[in-house]
Amino acid sequence: MASDFKARVLDFLFRTDEDKNWTYALLRVFVGGVFIYHGFPKLFQNFDGFSGMVRGLGFPAPGFFAFMAALAEFGGGVLLIPGLFTRVCAFLMGCTMFVAAFIFHAGHPFAKKELAIAYLICSILFFFKGAGYYSLDRMISRKKVRA
Repeated sequence: MASDFKARVLDFLFRTDEDKNWTYALLRVFVGGVFIYHGFPKLFQNFDGFSGMVRGLGFPAPGFFAFMAALAEFGGGVLLIPGLFTRVCAFLMGCTMFVAAFIFHAGHPFAKKELAIAYLICSILFFFKGAGYYSLDRMISRKKVRA
C-alpha cells in the first residue's frame, strides 16, 4: 500500500503529461482575462486617450495602430480563453506587449515594464505551444484530421 502511494506521489511530481495538462488551460484563461481587462477600456472607454498616447510614441497612423493594439488585447483575450486561433492571437498580443515593454516603457525602470514582459513571455509560449489539449483549436484540428 505504501509503495502504491509512493508511486502515485512520484508520478504526480515528475509526470510530464503536457498534452492533457489542465493547468495550461487555466493559464490560458487567466492570461486571456487579463488581456480583456486591459484591452476593454482602450477599445471602448478611452480610445481617444489611447490613440493620443500612441501618437506620442511617434507611430504613423496612430488611430490605426491604437485600434489594432486595443483589438489585439481585447479580441485576443476573448479568443485565447476558449483557445481559438491561439497562435494568431498570441502573435498579435506578443507584438503589442513588445511595444509596451520596449518602446512605451523604454526609459522606465524594470518594475514598470516587468508585467508587459511577463505577458510577452506568455504570448511567446502560446505562439509556439498552441492552445493545448483543452481548447477549441484542438477540437477543430481533430475534426479536420478525421474528415
